[in-house]
Amino acid sequence: VVVPIPLAVTTYGQLARQLRRRSRDQPDRSSSPHKEQLNAIWDIQTHMLDQAEKNGIPVIANWNIDDTVRRILEQVIKRIVARFPPDPTYLG
Repeated sequence: VVVPIPLAVTTYGQLARQLRRRSRDQPDRSSSPHKEQLNAIWDIQTHMLDQAEKNGIPVIANWNIDDTVRRILEQVIKRIVARFPPDPTYLG
C-alpha cells in the first residue's frame, strides 16, 4: 500500500524559520542556497499542495512532530484498513 501524504509548511515565515533552524542544527547543510530561493521554494510547495488537494490527497500541516506523526499514522491506517478490511470472524 502506497500512501502519498505531502507535509505542508503552512506559512512563509515558518518555512524561513525551518530553513534557518536546519542550517543551525546541521551546519553541513547550509541554508544559504535556500534563502536565495525561498520564494521559488514557496511557489513550488504551493503548487504541489494545490495538486494534492485537487486529487484528493490529504495534506498534513507540519507544525509539531507529535501531531504530524499521529496524523500520518491515522492516514496510513485508514488506507490499510480500506485496502485490507478486517475479517469479521476474527473480530468476535
